[in-house]
Amino acid sequence: MSFFVIEGDNGTGKDTLAIKLQRKFGFRIVTNEEDIIQLNKNAKKYEGKQRVKKFLEYGAICSNRVENSSQDTILVRYWISTLAAAYADKIFNYEDVCRIQDEICSKFCKH
Repeated sequence: MSFFVIEGDNGTGKDTLAIKLQRKFGFRIVTNEEDIIQLNKNAKKYEGKQRVKKFLEYGAICSNRVENSSQDTILVRYWISTLAAAYADKIFNYEDVCRIQDEICSKFCKH
């Protein structure tokens, strides 16, 4: 099984690329599954540290889906962008981001 993450700024074609890969190669797009879309929408309702927490929970669920998939899988964004945004938005400092990565994100799927 292959696992790909498509990262990038808003409006750069991440979803378009994922769909093209799905159509051409049959990839499973976990982030397009209805319950995952709902989790993403729910996480966006929060602000600050609570928003980061919700997106990390979302990332953990996506990670579990990837781990348990027998298909080649794509995620559009992952925990990397959550931590990058938290740092860029000054929600967490560098040391906090490193701690979160070590304590939480290090357990996420990274095939």
